[in-house]
Amino acid sequence: MKNRAISSKMLFRPGCETTNTYKTAYGVFELSILTQKFDIKICNSLISSVYLKYMLDMNSGEAFTNEMTIKVIHPE
Repeated sequence: MKNRAISSKMLFRPGCETTNTYKTAYGVFELSILTQKFDIKICNSLISSVYLKYMLDMNSGEAFTNEMTIKVIHPE
């Protein structure tokens, strides 16, 4: 199986809807993202985690709610 590149840029702006692209070997898809919540936690002047809750619509008219937490580990 060949390794196929995927390219995506997603812009999250709290309370705003943004249009983004998702490029695959099979074509380019338009994504619509409505950011419901965006929270950044900072500890000792460094980002320790990022929380996102957003609705994602991929050309279908049916939006799906997604949540993610990204924990940032800084080398000592």
